[in-house]
Amino acid sequence: MQKAGYPLLVHDMRKTAADPYLAERAAWAEAPEGVARKADVVVTSLPGPPEVEGPRVRRQGHARWRPARVGLFDLSTNSLAVVKRSHAAFAERQAHMLDAPAGGGPAGDASGKLALWISGDEAIFKKHEKVHAAIRSGPLYQTDRFRYHREAGP
Repeated sequence: MQKAGYPLLVHDMRKTAADPYLAERAAWAEAPEGVARKADVVVTSLPGPPEVEGPRVRRQGHARWRPARVGLFDLSTNSLAVVKRSHAAFAERQAHMLDAPAGGGPAGDASGKLALWISGDEAIFKKHEKVHAAIRSGPLYQTDRFRYHREAGP
C-alpha cells in the first residue's frame, strides 16, 4: 500500500515490527483506536483467533472504536465463528468489516502479490477496490459471506 502511494498510519504491539514502514515515512499510532480515528481504511493482520479476540482487542478493539465511515479489511488467519462475531459487532455500529484472509506470506507482501479471499458487503468491497488492489494480485470476491475459511474450505 505504501509503494502505491497511500499514506500509512501504523500500530503494532511491537513497535519494531513497524520499523520498515516508519523508515518509509509512515506515521506511528500509540494505540489501535488512534488508527481508526484518523483512517478511512483499516487493515489488520493478526496471527489468529486468540489475537483477534484477545484481551487487548476487547479493551481497545475495533468493535468499540470504529466510526461508521471506516472500512476494515481483516487479513488475519481466523476462524469462521470469530469472523461472524466480529461482523455482527461491526454491523451493530453501522460499520463495515471485510474478511480478507491473505496468502503469499512475506514474499507476497514484499512483491505486492498477495492473494486475498475477500468476503463481506459487495458495495464496501467495490468502494475500497483500489486500496486492496495495491496489496494483491487478483482478489477473489465471494458474495456469499464468509465462505472462505478453514472450516468451510475454498
